[in-house]
Amino acid sequence: MAALASARASFVNGKPEVVYVGGEFCPYCAAERWALTAALGRFGTFTGLNLIHSSPTDVYPSTPTLSFHGSGYTSKYVAFTPVEWFGEADDASSPFGHVVLQNPTPQEAALFNKYAGGSIPFVGPFADAFGGVPALLIGPNDPGSNIHGEDESLHLADWRSLIRSEVFLLRELARLDR
Repeated sequence: MAALASARASFVNGKPEVVYVGGEFCPYCAAERWALTAALGRFGTFTGLNLIHSSPTDVYPSTPTLSFHGSGYTSKYVAFTPVEWFGEADDASSPFGHVVLQNPTPQEAALFNKYAGGSIPFVGPFADAFGGVPALLIGPNDPGSNIHGEDESLHLADWRSLIRSEVFLLRELARLDR
């Protein structure tokens, strides 16, 4: 994992920035959107969220979710920058095999490539960038899940439980005295 010796936390108008990079086709992104929307909803207001489904040809086909594409978020506490990089429709010419909805900025793409290696990034480097604040990476899997690899799998009951647990955890964290 690359070190963040010179990294700086990202702020927008003096507020810490939460950056989401995902794809509408991805069922794991689909699950994360629910928890992220519930958590950020405690600090601000979303507009323009649309109900969608993940890809019908991916693992856990047609998972119900929300799309951040074209949405807005206002908060006096936190800035939210959503990047719905890829859509649901197939496009064999794109890196993830789906149509491009929104290209990340060069800075967002550089972070994604540097820390994600073309997949989901680790939380540790970002926690370090924020001065060592505690960070939590929640992901339901076991060694046989092979997340974001060939033949990935996940037990659906575990996944549903994780989504509920994450929403409750983030709700309780939001209640902590700031």
